[in-house]
Amino acid sequence: MKKNLILFVVLLFGIVGCDDDESKGEINNWNNWGTEGNSCYPNSTCNEGLICEDDICVTEDATAQPGEEGGPCLAGDECNEGLICEDDICVTDDASPLPGEEGGPCLAGDECNEGLICEDDICITDDATAQPGEEGGPCLAGDECNEGLECVEDICVIDTTPDPGEEGGPCLADDRCNSGLLCYQTVCEIDADHDGHPAILDCDDNNHYVFPGYVEVCNSQCNYGIRSCMSSGQWSQCTADADCACAAPGDTREVDCGFCGTTTQHCNTDFEWELPTQCSGGGECFPGMEQRERCGFCGTITRNCAQDCTWPEFTTQCENPGECLPGYPVYTTEGCGDTGAMKEMTCNNLCEVAPVTDATCISEVPVPARENTTDTSGNLDYKAEVCIPAEQVYFTMDEQTEVTLSPFCIDIYEVTNTRYQECVDAGFCQTVTWDATEWNLPVTNVTWYDAMNFCRWDGGRTLPTRSEWLLASKGPVPNNPTYPWGEESTSSELVVVGNYYDYKQAVDLMNAGVSYYGIYSLLGNVEEWGYDSWIANFVPSILNPYITDPEGEKCHNGASYTVSNFYSYLYWSEKPNVGNNHIGFRCARRFIHNLNPQGN
Repeated sequence: MKKNLILFVVLLFGIVGCDDDESKGEINNWNNWGTEGNSCYPNSTCNEGLICEDDICVTEDATAQPGEEGGPCLAGDECNEGLICEDDICVTDDASPLPGEEGGPCLAGDECNEGLICEDDICITDDATAQPGEEGGPCLAGDECNEGLECVEDICVIDTTPDPGEEGGPCLADDRCNSGLLCYQTVCEIDADHDGHPAILDCDDNNHYVFPGYVEVCNSQCNYGIRSCMSSGQWSQCTADADCACAAPGDTREVDCGFCGTTTQHCNTDFEWELPTQCSGGGECFPGMEQRERCGFCGTITRNCAQDCTWPEFTTQCENPGECLPGYPVYTTEGCGDTGAMKEMTCNNLCEVAPVTDATCISEVPVPARENTTDTSGNLDYKAEVCIPAEQVYFTMDEQTEVTLSPFCIDIYEVTNTRYQECVDAGFCQTVTWDATEWNLPVTNVTWYDAMNFCRWDGGRTLPTRSEWLLASKGPVPNNPTYPWGEESTSSELVVVGNYYDYKQAVDLMNAGVSYYGIYSLLGNVEEWGYDSWIANFVPSILNPYITDPEGEKCHNGASYTVSNFYSYLYWSEKPNVGNNHIGFRCARRFIHNLNPQGN
């Protein structure tokens, strides 16, 4: 016996003494075995009053017995006194309201304790029952309710009927709606892309090029086809053949692709025709397809795809251009004399101006100028503008003609490629090709319509008039410099022109050649589309003039890197539907709606 006891002690000591893993802490100390919270004995037992659970000693009463609180329910879902059975566990009975109490079952005869009433066999607060005409209460006589409520199935509920002009509400007078909405069948509907088609009838209400009648290329797993936007606002089924089976690997066939294009298709080792990756002779559009471009504030111009799958030039005039852009401030010089001062008006959803009661005349810009920020890549976005108060400017070099302008703002920099790309990505502007290294160079190869579309997208802006551009370039009377920077002779540090450069440069390169108002490249780099039509030697009126000729070309101001002879008054002409690699633009924020048209 003594020998066996010694052997047990040796074995026991060997078990605990040879493990020096300190990370197990006191719980593995054999001196603590069998005590509460520590390891059980090797035979799964513990000291008196403790039981072994998961190799840990715990108080014996830690595990609730059947019928006790926290323990399993007894037979028939019963529990000890004061407890009830919920989900097969005994819990305190006061976890559920007693009969007659709030939230508890009603007493006999649908009675409840004082201050409570019985509804649907549950006791609730008496004032929870709304009075007639109140929210949740029965309707008054004649299906009436208190203000702001409406009667629905004899119950007064919050009136959610949209107000006139709001989304889902009736149209205002003259079929108008609030900004961003379109009156369709007497109801104001969303028209997010402002293409004249409500979202419910628009296959893509975020792209103003897509509307009923629009056609685009689509494909199955192996073939190309087309689909069109139907009058219901849904896409038609793609015409691409979904049958991809072919007879023998290596077989080829000629198939149609894109718009008017053809391509060679190959049969792969799975006996399926492969989807071609190249299309030869593809055009720009599907014959008869209509394309619309925005013009003015609310207007559109249209063109139809020719039979050779190419877009012809826009030949129609701008339809319903409007006077202003809904949702943006608009002003008038009416009642403010010839000083250029202006007073506030409103612009409705039809781009029409309406007066504001008690508006006063002001000569300063009514809003702060926009400042530069950085884009997602950490680069400067070149969106800063300068705001100019009401001023006079020499319209001609001989200083014989002065014009007066109302307050306006104008971009400090020419619009860059990356800035224009934001409009393309938004589905509002036409794609322009440029190299990634040219992100801060002025965008070019844009038409006059493209430039106007961008400015309108960029916060309701527009192109500067000839007079506004001259004031930004030369400063107010009596200033009349030869160049925007003054009279200093030209150099490669002042201007990007053909004398010194053979290509356009970054829009902020010429900081020594800024104008009176600190504006870059009003001479040099690229010529800039203006708002006016071009009429040679035209002399305008005195207040806020712009030159218009519906059949004429558009003006573009300044000089580009292709020009060697230049001065501040330089301007050119080009067809509005033609883009050029030396013509870009900058935007202006004009507040008045009543420019004075001059010309043909």
